[in-house]
Amino acid sequence: MSPVPGRRRGRIAVLMPYWEFWESAVPWDLRAERAALLARIVADLTEPARSAAPTGAHDDPAVGVTTPEVVLHALIADQSDADRIAAQLTDQPIMGSNGSSTAAPIDAVLIAISMAAPPGPMMSILHRIPHTPVVVWAVHVDDRLNPQFSHTDITTQGATVGGPLLTNVLVREGRPFDIRMGPASRIEVARAALRPAIAAGRLRAGVIARVGTTLPGYLSVDADDEQLTQRLGLRIAHITPTEVRDRALACPTDRVAAAMHDVASQFDVASDVDPGGFERSVRVLLALADLTRESGLIGGAFNCHVPEIRFGPELGITPCLALGESTTAGVPWTCTGDVVTAIAMATVQALELPTLYHEIEAVDYDADEVILANSGEHDRRLCAGRPAMVPNTWFTGDARTAPCALFTVPAGPAGLVAFTQRVDGTARFIAADGRTTGRRSPQTGTVNAGFRFASGPVTQAWPRWAASGANHHSALTCAAIAADIERIADHLGAEFRSA
Repeated sequence: MSPVPGRRRGRIAVLMPYWEFWESAVPWDLRAERAALLARIVADLTEPARSAAPTGAHDDPAVGVTTPEVVLHALIADQSDADRIAAQLTDQPIMGSNGSSTAAPIDAVLIAISMAAPPGPMMSILHRIPHTPVVVWAVHVDDRLNPQFSHTDITTQGATVGGPLLTNVLVREGRPFDIRMGPASRIEVARAALRPAIAAGRLRAGVIARVGTTLPGYLSVDADDEQLTQRLGLRIAHITPTEVRDRALACPTDRVAAAMHDVASQFDVASDVDPGGFERSVRVLLALADLTRESGLIGGAFNCHVPEIRFGPELGITPCLALGESTTAGVPWTCTGDVVTAIAMATVQALELPTLYHEIEAVDYDADEVILANSGEHDRRLCAGRPAMVPNTWFTGDARTAPCALFTVPAGPAGLVAFTQRVDGTARFIAADGRTTGRRSPQTGTVNAGFRFASGPVTQAWPRWAASGANHHSALTCAAIAADIERIADHLGAEFRSA
C-alpha cells in the first residue's frame, strides 16, 4: 500500500419533495409510502456496486466504484422541513460514517421527485448550498402503469409533473443541474448521474498544490489562480520547493526504509536502479504524502527543474516515481508546474478512475494511431500485471539517476482529458474517447501506450483536439469518459469541447 492518503467516498444528500395536498387522492398513507420509497432509494444507492463505466485492464477493486455515502436524507413536505435540512447542510457539521464531522458535508444533492409538489421549499434549501451540484431524478414507483389508470395513479406516478415544477425554476435562476428519468428499480439511472455530480463537488471542495512556478516560458501549462477559485471553486496551495526538499530530507530513516520496501514490492526492480536515487524518490513521496494529509490535496503541479530538487546536491533527482506513486494512490501530480493538466487529472481521479500524465508523442498514419509516453510519471492502476522499475534514462546526467516505471497500457476502452483557461478566466474541459491499442513502445523508457481516437481518423481527430485548446500534456484513463466530463463542466459552469 502506498504511503499517500487514499480516496474517500462521495458524500451526498437525498431529498424527496412531498405535498400533503394530494393525500386525499390516495386511499392509503401516502407519506408513509413516499418515506418507504426514499428509504429504498437510499438503500439501493449505498449497496456496493461497480460503475457501469469500463475500467480497463487494471484489477484494483476500488477503481470505478460509485457507492456514495448518504449523509442525510429527508422528505421535504413544507418550509419547516426545508429550514431544518438547510441548517443541517450549512450551519451544523454532519457526521460521517466513520464518526468524523466535516465542514463541507456533501459533494452533490440528489432530488428524487416522485410527485407534484411546490418548488419553493426545495429551492430555499438549494439557495443555502448555491455551488453544490444538483441531480434531479424523476422517479416512478412502478415500471408499468396500472391498466385501470386513475386519479390516484396521477398522484402517485406524478414525477413528470413534479419534475418540471422544480427544473423550471432552476432554469430561470441559471442553476446548473442534471435531470434523469426512470423507475425506482433502475438505481443505475441515479448512479450514472451522481458520478459526475460527485466529481464536480469534489473539485469544488478541492485543493491543488503548486510546488514552485511553471517551467520558464511554458505559458500553455499555467493558469490564473484567482480565476480558478472564482470559476471552479478550486483552491490553490503554494508550496515552495525548499519546503518539499526539507521535508524529504527530514523523514526518519526507518520510515523511509519501510516505504522503500513497500514501493519496491509493487515493481520488478531492475538491477541497475540506483539505490540512492530510489531512496531520494521515496523521500519526496513521503513529503508529498504529508503535505496531502495536512492540506487536503486532491492533486498538484510540481516543477522539479530547480536548484532545490533536481539541480541541488541534497536531492539531485527528478521525482517522477514519487509523482507516479502518489497518482496511483489517488492524488495525481504533473510535472513542469502544469497546473491545468493537474486539474484534468484531478477531474479524472474525482470520477474514481486512474489517470496517466502523458504527451501525444507521434503519429502512425498507417495504423491510424498515436503514441503516448512521458518523461517518467505513471499510474500503476493502468498496468496489467507488475510494472518494471528502471533507471529514468531521460535524466541520466543528474547527480543521482532516479528510477521510473516502465509498462505498456493494455488494449481497451480509453479516453483523453485536458483542461485550459481562456484569458478572460473561462474554464474549459476537453475530452476525446477512443481505445488504447496495446501497442508497445518500451524503448521510450517510460509508461507508453498506443491510442486511437473514436471520433474519426487521427488526421481529423487530433486537429480537433489541438484546436479545442488542449496543450501538449493531457490525462489518459481506461474508460470512455467524454460524457461524464461534459456533465462535470456543466455542473461547474465551464465550457466543454469534444474531440
